Amino acid sequence: MALSSGTRLGPYDAFRMAFELRPQAISTSSSLGLVYPALAELIAGHPVECAYQIAQAAAFRGEADLAFTWLERAHSMHDAGMTEIKADPLLANLHADPRWSSFLARMGF
Repeated sequence: MALSSGTRLGPYDAFRMAFELRPQAISTSSSLGLVYPALAELIAGHPVECAYQIAQAAAFRGEADLAFTWLERAHSMHDAGMTEIKADPLLANLHADPRWSSFLARMGF
């Protein structure tokens, strides 16, 4: 992610900024639609090393479809963050979704 001054942010700064509360409509090949600019940049710039963090940010903001997409990716990549999935407060918004219990069952929980 680049700041207006041209300074590049690492994945953890980008993750922190992905919680911003200003949505913006963007056009992308991945059909994200209405997204938050910092999260879109996190997805574009750090999709491998931050799959679980992208899911956390999406879940926290109530974007369940996007969160489950990235949880699936994190699971397939054996992301270390997945070990704490049941206790992660940033994923609490997903607990009422029927996909949550199915996802946990597939993981062996």
